[in-house]
Amino acid sequence: MAALWFSSDSSIKWACRELLAGRAISHPDGIAEAGGWRLSAIVHVLRHRYGWDILTVRKGTRRVAFYHLRRHPGTLTLPPSAAQLGLFGGGAVASSAGDSADGDATEESDGAASHE
Repeated sequence: MAALWFSSDSSIKWACRELLAGRAISHPDGIAEAGGWRLSAIVHVLRHRYGWDILTVRKGTRRVAFYHLRRHPGTLTLPPSAAQLGLFGGGAVASSAGDSADGDATEESDGAASHE
């Protein structure tokens, strides 16, 4: 499955784990923490193939995209590379992708393609 995504299994697993934990993640986070590229492609597949409700917020003067899981209904379909995470405790994941210091954050719609 990972070959179809053009992302490594470890990058996909990292993105799923961080989103399920309620964290807002960005492409620079993925590079630094998972050594992966193309976070926007992973988010796109999670949204459209697996039905995850992920919000994109762009921050700062460079408009870096930050992604967070809006709600976690307790039963999300995980991609095969992240299946062992098993982080389903029910309820909602509380997450917030707050504005940057300059207050310039913009929200994009769920289906909006985000390109780094």
